[in-house]
Amino acid sequence: MTCPDSRFFHSSRLRGLLSRAISDERGISLLLALLTLLVLGTLTTSVAVYTTNDLHASYMDQSSVNAYQLAEAGLNDAVSRLEDPSVNPTTSTLLPSTTVAYSAYGGSVTYSGTAVSANDEVTWTITSKGTAGSSSNLTRKRQLTETAVVRGLNDGASGSSWSRFYQNATTPCLTIDTETFVTNVATKGNLCLLNTGAITGANTVVDVGGTVTITGPATSSGAKSPSAATAGWTSPTNVYASDSQYATTSIAKSASSANEDVTGYGFALPATAVIKGISVSIVRKASSSGNLRDLTVSLLKAGSPVGNNEAVTGTTYGTSNGTAAYGSTSDLWGTTWTASDIDNAGFGVRFAVHNNSSTTSYTASLDYISVTIQYTNDTNGIGTSSTPIAQANIGSTCTYNGGAAHTPCTSADHVYANTITTTSASSNPALSMPQVDFNYWWANAMPGPKHFCTNPSPGLSTTFFDNDASTTTGPNDSLTVNGEMAPAGSSYTCQVWSQPPTGGTLLGELSWNSSTHILTIKGTVYVDGSFRFDTDGEVVNYKGRATLMSSGNDEIDAVVCAGGTATTDSASCLTNMSTWNPTNNLMVLMSEHDNEYDQGHTTCSGNTPPTCYNGYLPGAFQGVLYSTADCLIHQNFQDSGPVICNTISLPNESGINPTFYTFPSTGNLTDGEKYGDTSTATHFEIDLGSETG
Repeated sequence: MTCPDSRFFHSSRLRGLLSRAISDERGISLLLALLTLLVLGTLTTSVAVYTTNDLHASYMDQSSVNAYQLAEAGLNDAVSRLEDPSVNPTTSTLLPSTTVAYSAYGGSVTYSGTAVSANDEVTWTITSKGTAGSSSNLTRKRQLTETAVVRGLNDGASGSSWSRFYQNATTPCLTIDTETFVTNVATKGNLCLLNTGAITGANTVVDVGGTVTITGPATSSGAKSPSAATAGWTSPTNVYASDSQYATTSIAKSASSANEDVTGYGFALPATAVIKGISVSIVRKASSSGNLRDLTVSLLKAGSPVGNNEAVTGTTYGTSNGTAAYGSTSDLWGTTWTASDIDNAGFGVRFAVHNNSSTTSYTASLDYISVTIQYTNDTNGIGTSSTPIAQANIGSTCTYNGGAAHTPCTSADHVYANTITTTSASSNPALSMPQVDFNYWWANAMPGPKHFCTNPSPGLSTTFFDNDASTTTGPNDSLTVNGEMAPAGSSYTCQVWSQPPTGGTLLGELSWNSSTHILTIKGTVYVDGSFRFDTDGEVVNYKGRATLMSSGNDEIDAVVCAGGTATTDSASCLTNMSTWNPTNNLMVLMSEHDNEYDQGHTTCSGNTPPTCYNGYLPGAFQGVLYSTADCLIHQNFQDSGPVICNTISLPNESGINPTFYTFPSTGNLTDGEKYGDTSTATHFEIDLGSETG
């Protein structure tokens, strides 16, 4: 214990020392120096400690970053192995435990993957652990996990393959007669454009494996009259008109008349016209029956006779006007003709008469000689000179209006394109039909043969999608009735839920409300038979995105529209066929047999589109049409959307033809267009999930 006296002593001593130091300047300097050294020493020690701690923390932070980046690199390596086109990503041993060193990051990564198959999908769970740092007390580790779902893709599962007009068969010729297409067109075989058939559009691409033949419309010049005649007969100009004013000639017994050449017909045919036939009409009579007959009926080319003499020598003239016809719409009189030959002022007819009588002379009277030309007119073809298409890839030659075949094709063939190539069918990847796995979807469609509606009272028979699915292993077109998708006056609701009857996730739906005219669709629907939209002229507005498949055939006689308003909607899309949004509403109709798209048989009054087309109620579709067989599109059917079939028939029925409209890109494919059996697929889609860890 320190006594008060002791404390006083120390205090007094300290004051004494300070007092003496203050009185001595040198003592003050020494004291300040000691205090300064003491402070600096303390600060130096603190800075050293803080610096060492910061260096350790910074190193550890960088190691953590590197460990995360290494784990990321491991996930990327694993995914790249799944996406390698040379491997099958469904192989369960594809991702064994693998360690890779990364010196740049001061560490390594170990990753592996496990695969689980369910519902014809393979789900990978990938684990990747990154390790960074040079010593055990400073090492940092980071583990990440990611999922990847592998699905089998159909061959040709791309937007470009599905967004076009495509014929897969090499025969018959894909014939576009009178219709105009403003879309990509492709055929593995030949392409024939007839009459005013055309393909247009600045962004259009045309792919043809064989030849292109473009032929304009068959046209008649109408009967034309001459304006010039030789002086072989009396009053030769009287043949200019059919008015009973005659050019005449007296013909001695057993003799023949002079030639009467008539020309100057004034034709003005298009320079590219192809002459198909020449018809001649002659009005004449004789002064006595039974003696005068034809000697010469020939055509003149540039004033000279050419080709066949088509005189009818076995028939004699009567005493009143008789009209004789020579040639036809397909008769070229044994020679060749160009438009310039016909337009030449020297084109005409030579006419002469023989007198069969051996005793008496008779007079021939010639009233009128007219000529009619049948020819193919000019036409557009592929693109136009002012608006060429984007590209034409032609496998062989092009021929325009019966002219010479060209390779490569050029504007002389009426193929107008910014780029024209000669590309064989075998080397043109565009000449391939997208494939569909009907067997896979027979087993997996919801609703379909193996997955009936789960909701109560759907309003459909349990055999609506198939009647023998429990005893068969694939589609066999077992349904003999034609399934009506949109029955008039009858509604239904068919849904398939992940947790029956109506819980969890809605996996697929096919529902029809006959009052609102709305067909609700989702997923992929399969009917093991045929289905129809068969109520003539009925408006069906579908909502959603789905594929409707059949092992039989499809038919549309109704007006099937993509979308409409949100509630009650019986309004037709016929007034605006090109405007629809496949992102929201897209129906793809697929079948394995022949399909027909037309107007049905219900009549109406007149030709008043959009309510009546040439006396029949309308038929139309906005969506995608697909068949492994033939697609027949005819009458006044209205279509906006891709058509992809083995063969496509577009008959010109007495000038009544379907109309094809532009359509938006359908590149966002439906499941039915994209997916197939993973065990047989050669192409795959890999969907990555989110990272965890």
